[in-house]
Amino acid sequence: MTMFSQFQLHKSYSHFGFSLGPMNCKQTKAVNILEVMTIHFYDPLFWLQKEREIYWGMLAGSVIYLNFRHFWNLPRIMQSHAVQQIEDWKKPGLIVFDLDFTLWPFRVDKNTRSPFNISKKGNVIDTRGQVFKPFPEVPQLLLALRNNGYSLAVASRIEDISGAYQLLQLFGIMQHFKYKEIYPGTKTVHFNQLHAKTGVEFNHMLFFDDDKRNVRDVSRLGVMVFQVPQDGMTFHVLNTGLLNFASACICHQ
Repeated sequence: MTMFSQFQLHKSYSHFGFSLGPMNCKQTKAVNILEVMTIHFYDPLFWLQKEREIYWGMLAGSVIYLNFRHFWNLPRIMQSHAVQQIEDWKKPGLIVFDLDFTLWPFRVDKNTRSPFNISKKGNVIDTRGQVFKPFPEVPQLLLALRNNGYSLAVASRIEDISGAYQLLQLFGIMQHFKYKEIYPGTKTVHFNQLHAKTGVEFNHMLFFDDDKRNVRDVSRLGVMVFQVPQDGMTFHVLNTGLLNFASACICHQ
């Protein structure tokens, strides 16, 4: 499931006097918005979809419907460098991140030559002197997650294991991850190890990864997985994932 792909909500909200789902983009357009606006809920904004310029969500206790043409029309919390505030029982027990093209914009095994060092200008460089950096918002969003009490982990298939650990350290983000599973192989092995070490059930995990294969394999375990877009992890991507995870918690009540 990609952040901007069609998202289906399959659960019923009949206990609120209204049912949603399964609902897709075409069905959404057929909904009588005037009637929906009169139905009140008691949860914050929980569903984000960018598909044919449609945005759905819940804000201030009511279902809202907005059309938008640009990302900047999204709610302020989705644009800001802040983590969406969510009730504890709706939070994931473990948030897991891939590394290549998720936390940083390159592939360690193909694009770098370790070991890495810090240059005189303060940049992280490889043996050729090429500079490497994480995606711009990554250090801040990881710090924000840690300050909000989230438990974080890494699951990566990188073969240059020592190089990956070096980059985590030199980028100043190693300390945010309590659990690190970095080695070649299918991601299901990584997640079985995370489950064994943390005791967190798969359906209480949230995973961000750019690779469709990993998205497919890990989602089959019951983990909620989001395919990260080309510009990597941002607060927008993070908050979208957290809000959708929270909505899934509501659905399974």
